[in-house]
Amino acid sequence: MLRAFFVHLSENPSLRNFAERSSLGRRVSGRFVAGTQIADAVRATQAINRAGMSVSIDTSAKRHPILMKPSTARKLYHQILDAIAANHLNANISLKLTHMGLDVDEKLARNIVSGLVAKAASMNPPEFVRVDMEGSPTLSATLDFVHELHRMPGNGTSVGTVIQAYLRRSESDIEKLLTEGIRIRLCKGAV
Repeated sequence: MLRAFFVHLSENPSLRNFAERSSLGRRVSGRFVAGTQIADAVRATQAINRAGMSVSIDTSAKRHPILMKPSTARKLYHQILDAIAANHLNANISLKLTHMGLDVDEKLARNIVSGLVAKAASMNPPEFVRVDMEGSPTLSATLDFVHELHRMPGNGTSVGTVIQAYLRRSESDIEKLLTEGIRIRLCKGAV
């Protein structure tokens, strides 16, 4: 219930504007959000890298009206990959298929994500794209697509996914992913 309340607050445009633009809002949200610009993510990632940790960079595209367009999200993630390479960051990108248009046009989403994975795989050194898990309606489509991406020549080490530990099917999904050598991030997931 408390989580739903905070999610509702985060979707309020006035409160979001306050959190992103006021010094008090940035201090409170700064623990959880690196910032609103790629340069903010680069600075935060460099600090975390100096502490010996790797970073997964994503956007809050679903909650941000400007980033809801798949073409804008694609461009942003390409820029993030470029920033990771240019700044020699120990980082990867994490994206949701619905941000890439899965719920509107599956072919478009597949093209966008395939292009991002191909770019990541061709970089020197190769970078990594993690396809994040969403709700039950997209679970099978997400895993099927990750398996498909992983099988494409040259993509093997550049794509992985997230598994939510609380789902009944997770053990079976993990076994299939590990059999193919697909990298997994295990998260608690929704209860």
